[in-house]
Amino acid sequence: MSTTTTAAADKINVVMDTVAQAAPPANEVAIAAADSYLPVAALQHVIDAVHNFTGLNWWASIVVTTLLIRSAMLPLLINQLKATSKLSIMRPHLEEVKQRVDRQAMDPTLVSEGQKEMQKLFKEHGVSPFTPLKGLFIQGPVFVSFFLAISNMAEKVPSFKSGGAYWFVDLTTPDGLYICPVLTALTFLITVECNSQEGMEGNNAAGTMKNVSRALAVASVPLTMNFPKAVFCYWVTSNLFSLVPRVR
Repeated sequence: MSTTTTAAADKINVVMDTVAQAAPPANEVAIAAADSYLPVAALQHVIDAVHNFTGLNWWASIVVTTLLIRSAMLPLLINQLKATSKLSIMRPHLEEVKQRVDRQAMDPTLVSEGQKEMQKLFKEHGVSPFTPLKGLFIQGPVFVSFFLAISNMAEKVPSFKSGGAYWFVDLTTPDGLYICPVLTALTFLITVECNSQEGMEGNNAAGTMKNVSRALAVASVPLTMNFPKAVFCYWVTSNLFSLVPRVR
């Protein structure tokens, strides 16, 4: 009886081993993305799809995914640049009306007429006072989603430990050489110097904004030096891509 029971147990173990071997392995990205919000989880699956389809290492898959998504957003960014250029063209007229309104501040009727004239200028040029901020609303959610998705993958996807190249083979750890944070700061600084505040020319705040951006570029090195290297694969690529619409 004991021998029969043992034999039956052995057969069950053999069957279970066979089923386990036949079953597809659990997708490490699917497991990592399971507890993420939908946009963040979707982005992780897109990176995984690029990785599986192309056979590229994780770092290159992140770069390709970044290029694909930024390319899809390019028409929106070009429209944004055109709109900010229109704002730059109309700014002298707007300032003239504003100064006239300020001089006539004691006359409510003239002030109202001046405000209507400014509204007419905005309408004629198809822009608004908030036009320069539209880029932030377009790119902000994408940046946050990429950051959260890649950070989550760096933490929970084991193969990220060997998914890099050169000095950044392990994508899950900070860059001890600080090359990645410095590259990120430099590429961001390039976008600033290449007129990242396009459309703000003539605005008194433009110089201040540019100086603040320069300071942020410098400060980003110590602020990001503890980020996993995987994040910089996106960040540097995205910064460089931001220069594309500005190439004349």
